[in-house]
Amino acid sequence: MRLGPIQLTPQTPHIAVPFSDAVTDAHIAHAYAHGARIAELRVDLFADQSVSHCVRQAARFSGFAKLLTLRHASETGRWVASEARRVALYQQLLPAVDAVDLELLSEGASEVASAAKQLGKVVVLSHHNSELTPSVAALDALYEQAKALGADIFKVACMAHQADDVATLNAFLLKHRADNVVVIGMGGAGVS
Repeated sequence: MRLGPIQLTPQTPHIAVPFSDAVTDAHIAHAYAHGARIAELRVDLFADQSVSHCVRQAARFSGFAKLLTLRHASETGRWVASEARRVALYQQLLPAVDAVDLELLSEGASEVASAAKQLGKVVVLSHHNSELTPSVAALDALYEQAKALGADIFKVACMAHQADDVATLNAFLLKHRADNVVVIGMGGAGVS
């Protein structure tokens, strides 16, 4: 699978870095020099969310694969405006990016995924749970929903409070090792 200028393969990990519009050109160059190749444009964190400003910001990331994210406040982001506005902004910004990441369970997931697919963009459907780690069966159900909506990649980020949570995430990851999944364990247990 291609993501802009890079080829995604299971054998080669890639570093993705989230950026707001407050980032300096020096920080962008530093990230690139240290191996970052995917720029997650966190438009939900932008001070100016106008289409023209967002397109100008995306243009600053030459050489990076560009992933557009407008993370909703209900899943660890800062987007609080209407879903209709968010869907419209995703659609307007699609030509300036290589991929989109949006919440699987959001109202606009199907509409944005369909629009992205029509333009040949990679679709990442994600689920964030900042309270707990669901069971493997619950994660499997989310994965199946994501695939049904046309996800190229399914990403799950869950709060891992203890070793059992990490084991659950590992079990899900191993079960889907041949699939395009990204698993993130948040919290102390998740990073240890």
